[in-house]
Amino acid sequence: MKAEFDGRPVIVAMHHPPFASSVMNGEPDQEILQNDYVPLFEKYGVKLVLNGHTHMYERSFKDGVHYIIAGPAGGSRAIPLGVNRYKVFSRFLSMTFSTVKINGQNIEIKTWDEQNILIDQLAIPLNN
Repeated sequence: MKAEFDGRPVIVAMHHPPFASSVMNGEPDQEILQNDYVPLFEKYGVKLVLNGHTHMYERSFKDGVHYIIAGPAGGSRAIPLGVNRYKVFSRFLSMTFSTVKINGQNIEIKTWDEQNILIDQLAIPLNN
């Protein structure tokens, strides 16, 4: 993987999340992601996986990889329908937006709700 050899952080963006407390929980697609993709993320040092689909903001962490599901910036909002054993933080029934910034030492993610209140933030070190 070229990015790994260049020392650059590897960030993956895809629609369906491998871990979720909402719509995806228990669906066959989620099992495929967990069995086929998650081991690759861990093997190749992926720092961050960005997802959507569930209409609920949720942040998870498993084996060195952070997973963030972007909450809805508009449209419908979801409630948790299952258990995500890797969940660190979640916000449901809220519209949210996030920023991602790489500052040379960290990947910084900040998430706000529809009242522009900071609800979650995370700094992922690049040199681990």
